Amino acid sequence: MLFAALRLEPIFWFAVVIVGFAGVTLGHRIHPGRKYQEIKEKNKLSRNKYLNPIIALVVVVLLTQFCIKILAQDVIFSDNRLGSVMAQPAVGQIIFAVFVSFGISAFIVKRYLDVGYIWPIIGSSLVTAFSIMTYAKPNQLNTLVELWPAVFFPNAVISILPIQMVVFGTLGSIWGYWMAVRYQYWRVHELK
Repeated sequence: MLFAALRLEPIFWFAVVIVGFAGVTLGHRIHPGRKYQEIKEKNKLSRNKYLNPIIALVVVVLLTQFCIKILAQDVIFSDNRLGSVMAQPAVGQIIFAVFVSFGISAFIVKRYLDVGYIWPIIGSSLVTAFSIMTYAKPNQLNTLVELWPAVFFPNAVISILPIQMVVFGTLGSIWGYWMAVRYQYWRVHELK
């Protein structure tokens, strides 16, 4: 029941991020800055502005889960029924794993699909729901509750709270996006 309740919680935290984004947008409309032209490379995939965001969401959700599994590690014990169980990582490691994972995902989708940072941010609210649907099967959770203490999980991704996923996913997405912009600028101007 707890995981079922947590499945929809990222939507609430994403709404908080949207409210903050709306404040920045309103401030920009009141006092617009100088216009700049973003450097874009010719890319076959960048021409489809409707398909690229959908592909970006799928890439962000899958790639972020893969990276978090690698970066958010703690004590792992083998289990005959579940294969293995993992203790919840420390808060600092969760922050690092989520920030870097979303940064990598945002960099890749900006670089190859030429989408904005809003799509990885939207993906930050989908990762928790997708991972709970994928890894929190009722029979696995029953076995986990019977045999292991409450700090053990079948996967590192579901051990991360939705607020941690959305907050640090948002920051990592913005960082990864701007690293991709800087990389594209460097490729155009420094390699000439």
